[in-house]
Amino acid sequence: MLTNAKHSLSFDGVEFEKALRAADFERCRELVGGQRTADALLASSRLAMRERRYLEVIGLLSDFADTRPSARIERDVTLGAAMGYTRDFVSGRRLINRAINELTAGDPLYDEAYYYKSAIAWMQHERDTTYAVGDTKNVISTSAASPNFLMLGGTSTQFGPAQTIGFGATTDAVYLPGAAGGDGSLHLTTAYGVRGAFNHNWDPFWSTSLFGGMGWVRYDSTARTEYCAAYAVAVAGMGVTYGCNPNYTMSMLGAVTRWTPVTNLTFSAEVLWAHLTTGFTGTAAFSPGAPYPVTALTFHSQDTASLNVRVQRNF
Repeated sequence: MLTNAKHSLSFDGVEFEKALRAADFERCRELVGGQRTADALLASSRLAMRERRYLEVIGLLSDFADTRPSARIERDVTLGAAMGYTRDFVSGRRLINRAINELTAGDPLYDEAYYYKSAIAWMQHERDTTYAVGDTKNVISTSAASPNFLMLGGTSTQFGPAQTIGFGATTDAVYLPGAAGGDGSLHLTTAYGVRGAFNHNWDPFWSTSLFGGMGWVRYDSTARTEYCAAYAVAVAGMGVTYGCNPNYTMSMLGAVTRWTPVTNLTFSAEVLWAHLTTGFTGTAAFSPGAPYPVTALTFHSQDTASLNVRVQRNF
């Protein structure tokens, strides 16, 4: 069992703080020595964080048993940061959020906790790039199936010109049997994606996040030929009034502001813009689906925007 550092005269916490702030790490190690008191272990872990020895921090604090609120909060902040820096984002956020719930503005650990929380969010997203061949759900996905996209210009919340359309078909592969003019092979669909986010806490009650992402879906030359051969059967005029290319790109950019007046109650407003770049060109007469009538539609990239207001209460 760890002993409480306030009963030990061998660890000088004030002198350690001075040495740490001065980046005198040798002096920090001298002050800590081989002590196993709670405060000495916390100090050792802070030194290890400064020297980027994150696995050592996890080893020092994983079985930390001091029950003092201040020691437990400091342990959660430091251990959570170390877990985040070793890519265990879920555990890192959980520990830091637990500490933040017990901190108030002005507390010495308050700014440090929010710094590490923002750092974890940045690390999680700055390298959040995806690539897939034959598995587009890893790039273009929802909690259910991979979505297809269709936008009609001139309608509510759509900013494309009237009588225009843009769509993107999400597939894992294209197959056309030899009897129908294909080569009888599966041609896997390639998809790329990138996304990122940044959160800023204005004060203990208000925060704002910016987020965005882009996904590219690409078909090889044979897949495009086979896809367009099937599409031409349903929509006349290919090669005459319109050009067929199933490649498309989907991009989104948004911002959300949250107000948390009390713990576990959050009011938020989110604005989202989305842009669809279609590979189709020209004009064709068809219906995108009932009850929309058959009419001449021009293929065109599309934009849309939305506003979502939310109240969330956690019990």
